[in-house]
Amino acid sequence: MLSTHMDAVMAALSEISKRHGNKRDFLDVGCGDGTRTLVFDDGARNINGCDFKDWLAPPAKGRVSLLTADIIKDGLPYEDSSFDMLLSFDVIEHLSQPESLLEEMKRVLRPDGVMVISTPNRRRPYGVLLSILGKRSFPYGEKKADDPYAQHVREYTYREFRDALEGAGFQVMRSNRVFYGVTGWYGVKSCVSLPLFHNMIFECGKG
Repeated sequence: MLSTHMDAVMAALSEISKRHGNKRDFLDVGCGDGTRTLVFDDGARNINGCDFKDWLAPPAKGRVSLLTADIIKDGLPYEDSSFDMLLSFDVIEHLSQPESLLEEMKRVLRPDGVMVISTPNRRRPYGVLLSILGKRSFPYGEKKADDPYAQHVREYTYREFRDALEGAGFQVMRSNRVFYGVTGWYGVKSCVSLPLFHNMIFECGKG
């Protein structure tokens, strides 16, 4: 069944949240407005978010415990092994030093914890088309005065991203592929093993 981009993402994250229902201390790294953060708020979890500024939308205010920090410059403002579940949705492609993000997430994750991390597939249909036309180069996206991380600095293929996670000391437990369709507006939440999926979401433990 066709669904919107957001519906497909929310459905995939909801399944992941339920699959790890025993994880109680949750942190969304690069939480933005908190929309995806709230998918993991099952009423029993301790819900935390971190971003370099407060972007939280009204529905997330009071439900997400937010700390602001520039992760690349200052790291995550939490003690080691503070959380048993981490989320970082479409953040890493905005960073020139992605290894800093992964190192910090590994530091605050407990030994039995799970990290959920997502990034766009560089070979998604629209991206492939733009590359063929010579209209896709990095960094790309709109520059914003209030957001130094607005642009995509690097995108990954499935293999490249998995290698980066394993190279950082994570063990991939499960991978999920979300397909939004050719334009990114409509699609289905998964597309088996077809190479032109839009997002990849990995569930990882510490290696």
